[in-house]
Amino acid sequence: MSRLTELVGTAAQPFRFVVEEGKVAEFARAVQATDPLFRDAAAAADAGLSGVLAPPTFSTASAHWAGPESSPALGLDLKRVLAGGGEWEYLAPVVAGDELEAVTSVESVVEKQGSRGPMAVIRVRTDFSRDGEVVQRYTSNIIQFGAVDEVGA
Repeated sequence: MSRLTELVGTAAQPFRFVVEEGKVAEFARAVQATDPLFRDAAAAADAGLSGVLAPPTFSTASAHWAGPESSPALGLDLKRVLAGGGEWEYLAPVVAGDELEAVTSVESVVEKQGSRGPMAVIRVRTDFSRDGEVVQRYTSNIIQFGAVDEVGA
């Protein structure tokens, strides 16, 4: 068993952040989100929202508020790492004024032999919760090429 396999089921320290209207507007401009719900509080209110709607993937910006303790201690060699894709689940709208808590955990580790040698695929999930209810979930795969250190080796 590798040291990575032992991390399955563990969670990093949660962190909290407030969804700020100005940051939502900046993000909407950056991703060219033109729907008035992303910029206009009156349009959002008319749609039954309590604040301007955060564009999809806005919560990725939360990484700027997270400290190193909020990421699992994978100990990867970044020279051998490749992003293996990610998936978003949108369970409820996120709007300006929301206070979210993000918790990242290691879902699985699969070690296998690829065409270029040994590799590990680490599946990591971040749950974004508001008042204890998960409103968004981001699951990503991290691929490390080369042998993973064995536990106790």
